[in-house]
Amino acid sequence: MEESVAAKIKKCFFKKGNPSKIPLMNGKEFFTARVELDGIYVDNLGNQPFIPWDVFSETIAFLKANAGQAKKGNGTNCRLGDPQLDLNTVEGHIASKIYGCKPGDSVFRRITPIASILAWAGLCENSRGQLSLLPEIEENQGFETGEVTSLSPEKEEIKDPKQVEEIQINYLRLQLTSKDLELKKLDGELLSQTSKIKSLEEQLAGRNSKLEEVQNLVSEKDKAFKSLELQMAEKDTEFSTQLKGKEETIKAKEDVLAEKNTELKELLAQLTSKEEAIAEKDTKLKELSVQINDHEDTIKNKDEVITEKDTKLKEFLAQLNDKKEAIKAKEKVIIEKDEKLNQFLVQINDNENTIKNKDEVITEKDTKLKEFLAQLNDKKETIKAKEKAIIEKDEKLNQFLVQINDHKDTIKNKNEVITEKDTKLKEFLAQLNDKEEAIKAFEREIEAKCTEIKALTGKIKLLEKSLAEQHNEIGLEDKLKAKEELIKQMNATLASKETEVSRLNEEIRKYKTQQKLAAEGLKQIEEQKASKKQWWKFWE
Repeated sequence: MEESVAAKIKKCFFKKGNPSKIPLMNGKEFFTARVELDGIYVDNLGNQPFIPWDVFSETIAFLKANAGQAKKGNGTNCRLGDPQLDLNTVEGHIASKIYGCKPGDSVFRRITPIASILAWAGLCENSRGQLSLLPEIEENQGFETGEVTSLSPEKEEIKDPKQVEEIQINYLRLQLTSKDLELKKLDGELLSQTSKIKSLEEQLAGRNSKLEEVQNLVSEKDKAFKSLELQMAEKDTEFSTQLKGKEETIKAKEDVLAEKNTELKELLAQLTSKEEAIAEKDTKLKELSVQINDHEDTIKNKDEVITEKDTKLKEFLAQLNDKKEAIKAKEKVIIEKDEKLNQFLVQINDNENTIKNKDEVITEKDTKLKEFLAQLNDKKETIKAKEKAIIEKDEKLNQFLVQINDHKDTIKNKNEVITEKDTKLKEFLAQLNDKEEAIKAFEREIEAKCTEIKALTGKIKLLEKSLAEQHNEIGLEDKLKAKEELIKQMNATLASKETEVSRLNEEIRKYKTQQKLAAEGLKQIEEQKASKKQWWKFWE
């Protein structure tokens, strides 16, 4: 029913022009009405000029259900359900059925243009307070199919060629307006899609900035690790130089024990300062580990945001596919209309100039449609490029996470090496302290032996003097006995001195072996450091 009522009204507009002036019930006043795809626009309804096709079809159906006539109803100063505006009136029925009004609601008055258009189209009789259906008349359907046929003289007067041309031109104008509306809808869809694409590009730009921030943080961490490595290398070089100085001092101590005591004190002071520096570096490493954990949490949050954006992109692609299908359907409709236009143009020979102008307009519209479709394809390609960029960014993020995990393992290994070095340094310091105590005891023993030797030399001198004094008094036998006793005493002192010297030599040999063992341990530590440096270079 909706299509037949709309077709009859459109046919009148084809005959009389679009827009057309519609007379009111008195026949003296007029209002202007314009046909569009979805309904009719009038100029006597203020800020609500649109009347959809459903209103006219529902009015005809309501009149048929009420024996072909019904009261029009009055919407001024009345509410739905009042005696002058109940549901049995045309105004009340349309208000409740089409516009969803409920009893007690105020109703916008539309009955005047509705009744006037139906009467103008020859479907109803518009009388005072009442609207009635007219008997149905067989009508020519040539305007719906695009053909123009001559009417019999009994039903309608024969039309002039000029009237036929005007009707055909009005038909073409209506088709052009419909295509203009379709193009406007496509423009709106393109604008919405471009705005969505711009928002996606902004989101991707924000995401790229966040990724750059993560990269900067990782680079800062790498710089911090490299600075730590440089500090460790400087520490190792300082330690090696100090060990060389210690070896030289130990060699010098074998010759001059007094100088070694002062140098060992200086070395102890330097070692204490280094221990403090190592403790500070341990605190710094702990702070770095805390920062790395915080960055891991931020990276996890960013991964969640990226997954949400991926789902949004998929939804947007699905919407684009739906819009593509709708555009294809519209293209088919346009192609069908173009074919009808071509058939219609073949039949018209007298108005070639006007039809050529319309064809040019249609071709321009088609080119615009093609341009819009090309723009849509370009947008699709940009979306695909953005998806590839997002995948690359995800791969980079995964690589950064792997690098961070590797850095964690290296930090743990370094902490273990530092603890091992601390234990070895403590052991070495304990050994040095033991050696200092042994050297001090050895010095004391040497001093005691020197005093004993001085005492013995004094005794020998006194014995020689006594022997010289007694040489004149005592005989040769007594002299020989005294000399033998002296020789025995000297042999005993020499034997004791030899035993002490052998004991001291053994202590010195033990001290040298301990120094060699310490030097070998330091070489092993340096080899481990060199291997770790090579490992770091390999991973860099």
